[in-house]
Amino acid sequence: MCDVPLASIQFATTIDVALIERALRAIDPTTHVEIRDSRTVWFGLRACATRDGCHYGNVAMLRRVFDMLIAPLHAEIGVERVRLGGMVTAAR
Repeated sequence: MCDVPLASIQFATTIDVALIERALRAIDPTTHVEIRDSRTVWFGLRACATRDGCHYGNVAMLRRVFDMLIAPLHAEIGVERVRLGGMVTAAR
């Protein structure tokens, strides 16, 4: 499990990643977005629940991202890969 749930989208072709960043922020204005290259965007999935000290990504937000962004773009230009994961921060 991770402290900072993340997802990445890799598109089949070069895309205006700044437009994708704006779309992700329209879905959730607090989303941290990182543009990796002209085809790949990483974004945070706010932790919405904890269990045994572990954080889990916001599944409702991920569903909105799939429905509002990933599925339509896959039909239009193609999505090669969606990865789910995250980062673990060091204990303090």
